[in-house]
Amino acid sequence: MPRLGRKKIRALLEEQLNHLSCHYGIGGENPMLLVIEDRVFTIFLKPIGDVCYKNENESTRVQLPQREYFDKIKVSKRPFLLMGFDLENDVFVVWNPSNTKERLNTKKNLSFYCRLNAQREAKKKQLPVRCNLTNGEYVWVVPMTFIAEFLMSIEDYFLLSLSQAYPYLHLELLFVYF
Repeated sequence: MPRLGRKKIRALLEEQLNHLSCHYGIGGENPMLLVIEDRVFTIFLKPIGDVCYKNENESTRVQLPQREYFDKIKVSKRPFLLMGFDLENDVFVVWNPSNTKERLNTKKNLSFYCRLNAQREAKKKQLPVRCNLTNGEYVWVVPMTFIAEFLMSIEDYFLLSLSQAYPYLHLELLFVYF
């Protein structure tokens, strides 16, 4: 499976955000701070790869190692978005912010899975596709051309309430923009 580095993935994300008539900003390396209108997230971008074993359900994944900065993210009230990018299908996979954050640094290397059939379906439909996983969780597979709109209404996809998802929003915006 062909891959892009995080800097190129970030450039593609910024290109899509430029198409929106909204205010946004991305700061830092990986993890990054993403501000879209009145929403502030910590995001982590990774290329999606194949699993290293034979699998019949065409699983794909990203892996996160243990890192000190993930400990800080775990205790932050800011939503954390793990976003994998599939170059072949031109789609992002976005894992559930709550569940992803809880799992950070619980193992030396964590795998977060998706399914290649969902990635292909999102490419074909050019709409977000919910991918149900065998562990009872789900992810959203989002075409590149739809990622900005998806992020603007992410609480609809992951059932986050705005008051819970963005508790320190206005204070953070002052530090980001000024």
